[in-house]
Amino acid sequence: MPFFSDGSEVPPSSPQSPAPQMSPLSFAQETMLFWDKLVPHSAVYNVPIALTIQGRLDRKALADGIDLIISRHQILRSIFLFDHGEPSVVVRPQRETGLSFLDLSHVPPSENPAAIQQAADGEARRPFQLAKDSMLRATLLRLTETEHVLVLTMHHIAADGWSVGVLLKELSQAYLASTGGTAHSLPPMQAQYADFARWQRELLHGPATQRCLSFWKQQLEGMAGNSELLPLDHARPAQQTFVGATLRTTLPASSLSDFAGIGQLRRATPFMVMLAALQTLLHTYSASDEVVVGVPVANRARPEFEPLIGCFINMVVVRGDLSGNPTFLELLSRIRETALAAFLHPEVPFSEVVRHLRPKRSANRTPWFQIQLVLQNYPMPEIHWPGLTLRRFEVDTATSKFDLSVLIEMKEELEIGFEYNTDLFDPSTMQRMLGEYVNLLRHVIKHPDTRLRDMSAGAMVC
Repeated sequence: MPFFSDGSEVPPSSPQSPAPQMSPLSFAQETMLFWDKLVPHSAVYNVPIALTIQGRLDRKALADGIDLIISRHQILRSIFLFDHGEPSVVVRPQRETGLSFLDLSHVPPSENPAAIQQAADGEARRPFQLAKDSMLRATLLRLTETEHVLVLTMHHIAADGWSVGVLLKELSQAYLASTGGTAHSLPPMQAQYADFARWQRELLHGPATQRCLSFWKQQLEGMAGNSELLPLDHARPAQQTFVGATLRTTLPASSLSDFAGIGQLRRATPFMVMLAALQTLLHTYSASDEVVVGVPVANRARPEFEPLIGCFINMVVVRGDLSGNPTFLELLSRIRETALAAFLHPEVPFSEVVRHLRPKRSANRTPWFQIQLVLQNYPMPEIHWPGLTLRRFEVDTATSKFDLSVLIEMKEELEIGFEYNTDLFDPSTMQRMLGEYVNLLRHVIKHPDTRLRDMSAGAMVC
């Protein structure tokens, strides 16, 4: 008999509904399920997106669109449990989600912004019960008859950043079809996330896996791993915590072209320029010649996986060599070679790299790195619904997966976010470091031949 992760038995299906399907888990899902047992009731793996909607919204069309997406993507109607002690996932038959509503129209106008933010953040922060909940929650906040905020929250065990774009694209097409009285034009599903999980496990039995593991063994051999790259404001707790906050700032949209221009001098991408700048900042604080940063990669190598909602993302480790006081361009050349090699070996899950290479483990930090750089460049559709104006609405889960995550996203401007662990850093410290990183980026655009030891005086003045 299968059991939920809370120990209770999985209830049998009703005679009217088909039996649940047992499916394999991917390695990332397996890791998150075990993690959920150790740290229950956490929102650290919530993946929220919120939209303001102005105009006459067809609520039924919206609810029908959400139900359609859940019917298409089995992962969104899956629950995660233990069957005789082994982690497993059960795909449940389709059942209506019932779009949740929260009426805020009674709130006085002077209190409206705070009430809206509190309600939206509350939805984004509400933990999932992996053994019981749908992996997609949809809540519509009603402000007036023509003003709403839609909060969509998925769990990372069932979704990643790319999945948000898939969700919004399909929801837009479904809503347009419903309000237009036509059938939706979404293509039939050619695969499900379970197909990826099976493919991933089969891949690990092949020779390519051993070659990949050999690469990572050579790449990470002799790495210090647990050195502090940033000075902490508070002692590191004995157990890793995930409470966090996020600070944001912007650079002009033209900055991306500036980074591309610097990158072309060393055949590097704008992301590699931003990575080299981050490693320079960490080198300045730590005086370490070895600066290690984690980088998530999309890991959707096969075309049939691109239109799926699911957790495909994998972490790779980029080990920076900053020895010898190089110029920024010289460092960029090194980073390019190291990063390209890492990005060519993403197939083996990070958890499997850890299991095979057995780095020194600690309960209060991630193996090998505590800082990540995330370029949020996954496909995001333009959202146009007839008679409505939709815009992104920022929500905050108040969590942080690592000591520091540097988040880069192209919106109207180039947005840079510092998501940091509030048990380790004070807001003032992070605000200063964010300013230093931005100034460093501005400096290398104009003076890419500056040597690292001169960066403090030349680029770090806030």
